Amino acid sequence: MKPLLNFDQVSVRYGSFLALDGVSLDIQEGECLALVGESGSGKTTLARAALGLQPISAGEVRLMGQAIQGTRGGQAAEIGIVWQDPYASLDPRWTIGRIIEEPGVLAKVEVDVRALMEEVGLDPSLHSRFPHQLSGGQRQRVAIARAIALKPKVLICDEPTAALDLSVQAQILNLLKDLLRMEQLTCLYISHDLATVRYIADRVAVLKSGRLVESGPIQKVFEDPQESYTRELLSSAPRLLI
Repeated sequence: MKPLLNFDQVSVRYGSFLALDGVSLDIQEGECLALVGESGSGKTTLARAALGLQPISAGEVRLMGQAIQGTRGGQAAEIGIVWQDPYASLDPRWTIGRIIEEPGVLAKVEVDVRALMEEVGLDPSLHSRFPHQLSGGQRQRVAIARAIALKPKVLICDEPTAALDLSVQAQILNLLKDLLRMEQLTCLYISHDLATVRYIADRVAVLKSGRLVESGPIQKVFEDPQESYTRELLSSAPRLLI
């Protein structure tokens, strides 16, 4: 079976700095792969490469067997993205309804804004509000609604709960897990929070300084890590080992 999203020996350079060094990963249809590692390990760079936002210096990224080379028309119908900071990722001049509707406007298809709002747990009456009038959790729900508006095959979540309060983090994580199941989404989930990774992911890949050091089923890697770096990451979150 061919992977839905494939990274084949992907390298990225920023001048003389090698941000990604020959990373190879397959994400199968319907699974959630978590990408973990400390800040600067290359997690977001890999996500940007999948979106065509980050030029690669070697290797190839393929979506459904087709090479990704820069941004392209129809991309939002293939890959949705939820960024870390919901306030920074939403245009403050636009109403919530317009933000959610925008992928459909660009793709020239009709989007049912109210149905999407209900699906992500937002009161449709908020459609005329602006981002600054919503809480952080509500803004992230708007970002999620926008990401799934065109029913993409793949959802990339880049630290989607990091900017939220602890109580809200759990709500957003449960929403994402439900959406992955109901919409049969394939997910690349990027996080430094290993508790959320263990809860939502099927497999995990560990990046260190731009290199893939370990990957495998979530339970196997968490309970029997093979690399010292993975063990260090896990030891920093002892609550996961109880």
